[in-house]
Amino acid sequence: MSNFFKRFGTKALFTTVPVTSISIVNQVPGQRIDINSLNTVEDCILLANNESFQSGKIQPAIGLHFLKENISCIDILEYPTWEEYENTLKNNYDIVAIGFYTMNFYDAIRMANMAKEYGVKEVWAGNYGAMTPGVTDYFDRRIIGFPEKELKMALDNEVLQSIKHPVLTTPFRILANEEKAGFLISNRGCKYNCDFCSTSHFAPLVEKISTEEIERVLDIYKDMGVNYIILFDETFLQDKNHARETINLLHKKEMKWFCTTRADLLIGHVSELKEKGLDGVYMGIESMNDGNLKDQKKGESVERIKEAIMELTRNEISISGTYILGLLNDTSESIKSDLEKLQDLSLFVLIFLVLTPYPELPQYLSWKNKGLIINDDWRSYDGMNLVFRHPNMSVEDVRDIFEYAVCNIYSPYNYNKRRVLQRMQKIKSSIIQG
Repeated sequence: MSNFFKRFGTKALFTTVPVTSISIVNQVPGQRIDINSLNTVEDCILLANNESFQSGKIQPAIGLHFLKENISCIDILEYPTWEEYENTLKNNYDIVAIGFYTMNFYDAIRMANMAKEYGVKEVWAGNYGAMTPGVTDYFDRRIIGFPEKELKMALDNEVLQSIKHPVLTTPFRILANEEKAGFLISNRGCKYNCDFCSTSHFAPLVEKISTEEIERVLDIYKDMGVNYIILFDETFLQDKNHARETINLLHKKEMKWFCTTRADLLIGHVSELKEKGLDGVYMGIESMNDGNLKDQKKGESVERIKEAIMELTRNEISISGTYILGLLNDTSESIKSDLEKLQDLSLFVLIFLVLTPYPELPQYLSWKNKGLIINDDWRSYDGMNLVFRHPNMSVEDVRDIFEYAVCNIYSPYNYNKRRVLQRMQKIKSSIIQG
């Protein structure tokens, strides 16, 4: 994002898509899931595959809070209802910026049209959805990456010297223990270029949050009685020196922490990290097939991933991870065989995703030109639907294997997921009984 004209003195609203657009199963501010309210097998499957629910976490729109923390003049509206959004538009905004994902594109268009009807002069698109083809037909500008410094000058007429970090807390469950946790991001962006991931295209440059700012936020959390930190970097430990400084601060303040990272960054270091407060990790496993990992430029092997998991297990570190279904070497039979190996690794939370060529990825353009994209309905780009012509599997095959994986591969210690699957069995039984 560049070339913003100076607009200081304008009235700007930054918002997300409405809570109903996110999904019934996502725990976001204002929406906590009641299992007994689920009435369909489909909703149970979605909830059983939802990381925020399984970990008991309420997931805020962190990017929105970063904007507000650094640009004081803007208003923010996080996961509103449609009615709340429309009522807010009555406040005579000059600019409305809408953050969304590709799957929410059509709701974002509806929001943009509503804003124009209320006399809003400019509507901006933000977050990953801003890279969706056709977005400039409905939005005046796109915000790609992390725009605080440019927007600070454009809207506040001030230079932003360094990024300030918002204070955000949530309940959080690790095995049987529930903690009050604080979110922390030490680096934004990712230097790795995995073919299946959009982050390196949305934010190719890694941006550090200063050590001084990290310490300020940790001190606030301590004063609030928060002693558990969720390190929400795309890839914590990718900058070893900055990670070491962050870890030393956490250790000094006697805080436990959970991070998102890669297997190859953990190997040989888990015991030391545990001594410094490491309590759990979330990492991409993606496949138990080396050919798949190589095709997707993951930069890791199955043996190295298993080595990291074994090291974490020996040190009693909770492990959560993602696994991709429908990679190009996959068949229904090979996935089931690989899932048996995955089950033996005893991960606490496993989130299954269907390989999705998001439109901002080179993969999408290549497959589109070859006629391999079979679904251009952006609502299907949610990580749970096959949208390309797979060499070995049909749309129905992938749907079936997705359900099989979610319902059969999980830790016996994952209490929240077991409860959802029990609810699903009750629904199935009631259907059979008529």
